[in-house]
Amino acid sequence: MIPERANIIMHLDSALSWRGGQQQVLSLVQGSHQRNIISFLACPPGSVLFKEALSRGISVFPLHIFAEWDILAVRRLRQMIRNLKVNILHCHDSHAHTIGLLATMGLDNCKVVVTRRVDFRVGNNIISNFKYKHGVDKFIAVSEGVKKVLESDGIDPSSITVVHDGIEVNRFLCRDKAEHLYHEFGLDPSKPVIGNIAALAPHKDQKNLLQAAKIVLEQIPEAQFLVVGAGALEKELKQLAADLKIRERVKFTGFRPDIPQILTIVNIFAVSSYLEGLGSSTLEAMSAGLPIVATRTGGIPEIVENNINGILVPPRDSESLARGIIALLRDQKMREKMGSASRQLVKNFSVDKMVEGNIALYQQVINKKER
Repeated sequence: MIPERANIIMHLDSALSWRGGQQQVLSLVQGSHQRNIISFLACPPGSVLFKEALSRGISVFPLHIFAEWDILAVRRLRQMIRNLKVNILHCHDSHAHTIGLLATMGLDNCKVVVTRRVDFRVGNNIISNFKYKHGVDKFIAVSEGVKKVLESDGIDPSSITVVHDGIEVNRFLCRDKAEHLYHEFGLDPSKPVIGNIAALAPHKDQKNLLQAAKIVLEQIPEAQFLVVGAGALEKELKQLAADLKIRERVKFTGFRPDIPQILTIVNIFAVSSYLEGLGSSTLEAMSAGLPIVATRTGGIPEIVENNINGILVPPRDSESLARGIIALLRDQKMREKMGSASRQLVKNFSVDKMVEGNIALYQQVINKKER
């Protein structure tokens, strides 16, 4: 356990929207409180995370962050760190990383931890060298895949620790189908549903999914596709579905807070990303007992075991993605076997393990500081 005199952690997140990363931050702060570790949260007051934190009684401080180099945000955060006597600043996204480094410059009593959730290359320029080569005491990679990317970009391997994201497994153990959702989404309850839950962003590659859906529907016309999530590509993806003449078989729901209920009406979970740090939505689908068809990229192979709880296919390969979906649609016993395996494997990715992993890393940072 972190010593009493050094147990003040501040978490920093800059996102306004709600995605897997924000859920992880919230779970980590709550889990830390349960273990008697004082944790504060700073994030934009208009963000979903801020509202969720307030509703759960978490000590959250409003911090407007208008840009990655927002000097006013830097000054405000620096004052918070001093006033609260923060020992570790834990930054949870790219903008938070930059703001946090600037705010802690010259503050020897505050160490910096950065979680890296994406497997994008960090680049080799002045900004990246500042962010990734100086000032960070420890990086947390959410998968071995993310760690490999950081190492390939020249980050010292000894400064990187892998702590997998975790989910509240029991939250997704819904026993009864949410039958009303079939009607709400315009789905036929007697026909199979292939679900995808992700932000509508380029690296999630729902274009690849739609192209695969076209191939699937040519062989299994009764298949239905459910795309859950919001993002800048929504209009473009809907137009692509129309151009492919599959618009009636693909339902776009936008952002939804009722993911556990939605997963009860899904038969196969499809992941089309060409970049993926780990995949919280995939873990949630596994917890719901679903078989997975996913791209072999980033941290996905660490949670989806090929031919055990799912089928792994190359990224950006719609034909392979379609073949995987078709194989599961045609084999109910395989779906059931893989779904059962998903429920077993996901136990390795609990919130408790995630929280304990982060706390152990804080202890390393504090011990290093005290020597």
